[in-house]
Amino acid sequence: MPNYAWQNARNDQTNARVTGVPEQQVYVATAWEFMPKWQIQPQLKWVGNRINPIPGNGALNDYQTIDFTLRGKKLYGHLNLAASLRNALDTRYQEPAQINIGGNLPMPGRSFYLEASIHF
Repeated sequence: MPNYAWQNARNDQTNARVTGVPEQQVYVATAWEFMPKWQIQPQLKWVGNRINPIPGNGALNDYQTIDFTLRGKKLYGHLNLAASLRNALDTRYQEPAQINIGGNLPMPGRSFYLEASIHF
């Protein structure tokens, strides 16, 4: 499921670009059922061309993240499992702070999630 977004968001009163929002964004994900009841989903997200609302916090660099999710559905009839590796390449990126704190907000590095649920 690929998705590309381009926006030219402008302030109606000043005609200046809206700050903090990406001008371009790409999202690509696919799901592959490699065995019955088992699926892997890689996804890529790229965010680019943002203007910081608080210039004193520094520039907002473009970034990309890659995630992987492994899912098992209806195992033993009732068990669903999911394991996710987020930001697999440990990309260092930041989101804009809404006040002047001398820097932007660092986002999480590589992380791992595990989920299990039982349905009756």
